[in-house]
Amino acid sequence: GNIADACAAATAFAEQNPESYEALSDYGYANPTFTATDLCPVLAIQPAATPEPAATAETPAATATEPITPILTLTATTDVSAVAPVLSGTDGELPACPTTLDGYASVLPAVIAVSEADPLVVETWLRLCDGMADDRGGMLLADFNGDGREDALFLPTIVSDLGFGPGGAQGAILIYHGNDSGGYDLVYSPDVYGQPTLLAVEDLNGDGAIDIAWTVEGCSTFCVKEVQIVTWDADAGDYVSIIEPGATIAEGTASVEALPEGSLGTGMQLLLTGGVSGTPEGGLEVDHTESWQSLDGQPFRRLSWLYNRETAGNDCLGLRLVEADVTLQAADVLGYAPAIEQYRAALDPALRACSIHGVPAIEELKLLQGLATFRLIQAQTLAGDDTAAAQDLAALQQGQPDSGFAQAAEAWLAAIQGGADPAAACLALQPIFDKETLTWQITDHFGINHPALAPEQVCFVPRDGE
Repeated sequence: GNIADACAAATAFAEQNPESYEALSDYGYANPTFTATDLCPVLAIQPAATPEPAATAETPAATATEPITPILTLTATTDVSAVAPVLSGTDGELPACPTTLDGYASVLPAVIAVSEADPLVVETWLRLCDGMADDRGGMLLADFNGDGREDALFLPTIVSDLGFGPGGAQGAILIYHGNDSGGYDLVYSPDVYGQPTLLAVEDLNGDGAIDIAWTVEGCSTFCVKEVQIVTWDADAGDYVSIIEPGATIAEGTASVEALPEGSLGTGMQLLLTGGVSGTPEGGLEVDHTESWQSLDGQPFRRLSWLYNRETAGNDCLGLRLVEADVTLQAADVLGYAPAIEQYRAALDPALRACSIHGVPAIEELKLLQGLATFRLIQAQTLAGDDTAAAQDLAALQQGQPDSGFAQAAEAWLAAIQGGADPAAACLALQPIFDKETLTWQITDHFGINHPALAPEQVCFVPRDGE
């Protein structure tokens, strides 16, 4: 092909899509006016000798030790006006821009075909159609399922009055697999409510397969990011999730990082950091970091939650209980000793009351200390230390003889010592917490970013129920 043919195709595209050049003529009569023919000028430049064509190599499969790197970064700074999104010659024309976000799913395979899978051409088309910008949208062409054929991932994102993301941004996740005929089949398109952003495309859990991770940011009075991670399951013929629910952060960041030394997980870790928002009802603006890891290739799960000890307000008893509760939830891999230590530390009298709903400090501390002691007794019995549990039960009964926590702790210890499994013991205790509503409502007094307990969650049941 030659420059004249390329610019002719670019001019044809511009004439069909006037929005690609009209914005250049909106600066007053003293400034030059652009037309479709001005978008791609033809310069008389002597062409260099045409090199011999190189052999086309088969698309290599991505490996666990070689993370996929985008040919262009998701926030490419390419000068759109200097790149014509066309094929040389007359092999075809790029499709017109979709009029809705849903339209991208059916049009993108044709864009790949006409562009001969040139990522620069595809990205430029997306930018001209306003489905991608420096701060939204993205794409990646690579082999995701290990069959040796190039696949495609697109995150077209537009801005509209109906968007759920920041500033009205609304996007889609579209994964295509290359097929035997050289085309692309849409194989995965989950529901998205907000602005999607690609996090990583590599082996994240150490099982040797490529995983795809992204966030979706949705906003109301504040913005929340949710992390999703999927991998191709050949047996199921579909992409499957490899992360447990709940990987969300309000007004925070998500990143994929190397595992610290001594970690129990395999592959990489997901870090959620921040969690500070200005909600209408207020809240404790204490940021935290939580680590999500995969154990032996299993779905990512939360293993730790730590508040920033340098931030004012971190010395609230209610927040220290959040840390201990997360550790207890991971006791099947961490053991019960870390949770026992954290619940014991939560009884430090130096920790403060911090309710945002005006509960008297004495009442708040009594409820939270009762909860900490009940959970401590649970962890001790589950670890097989009935002696320590009995001692702490006696202290609880002396300090709070009429509390629901003292009643529940006594019934729990008796049930476990009598041979009941934890699930059955907790079921028997549930009427106590259903009646004594403050036992769990007090955990919802610190703001949206700090997890609260539901009535059926006050009594901890191990993952295996035993």
